Amino acid sequence: MAEMNQATAQHLFEAGAVLILLDVPYGTEIGINMNSWQAAENFKGIKMIPPGLHFIYFRYKVLSMA
Repeated sequence: MAEMNQATAQHLFEAGAVLILLDVPYGTEIGINMNSWQAAENFKGIKMIPPGLHFIYFRYKVLSMA
């Protein structure tokens, strides 16, 4: 993910969107556009999303119990 300057970060914090995702299972891959993350225990969503159309995706990862 590219670095952003302080002015851009402040603008996105004030005017950007927030995607709230609660109770996402641990290890689920979640992405928006070309960025993806693996959900940890306290994952709650994505913030500072710029205006516009976005591609949001997820993939549930089954963790082996063996």
